[in-house]
Amino acid sequence: MQIYLEGDILMNRNGFTGENTRRYYRVQYPDLIRPRLRTEKGTFLIKSLSERSGHFIIEDETMVVPDETIYGDITFHNGETTFIDGRVLRALGDGFILFFSIGIPLKIIVNEQRYLITQYRHLENG
Repeated sequence: MQIYLEGDILMNRNGFTGENTRRYYRVQYPDLIRPRLRTEKGTFLIKSLSERSGHFIIEDETMVVPDETIYGDITFHNGETTFIDGRVLRALGDGFILFFSIGIPLKIIVNEQRYLITQYRHLENG
């Protein structure tokens, strides 16, 4: 499993704007240990997550559309729960990208990253 930090593409301090320049850290979850976003619409698996956005997987027939507002909570591996609120940027075939207006604290993202690196380094990313 490749566990790495990435984020939204923006210019870094040195002015470089390449594909791998990031402003927010992103955690990529392997298939076996994906947390879930619980909402009024249903529950969605989390494929990747940053402080400001997330990629969510739809497991049933739930429909989401661009510009739709979705809010709910996420419980992480250590039992910590956080509330998110956001707008659907893109609806994908089996998922969607949500941009948060109320996002996830960096501390939680970093804790998740550390946990994944120490516990699941041996897995392939899926």
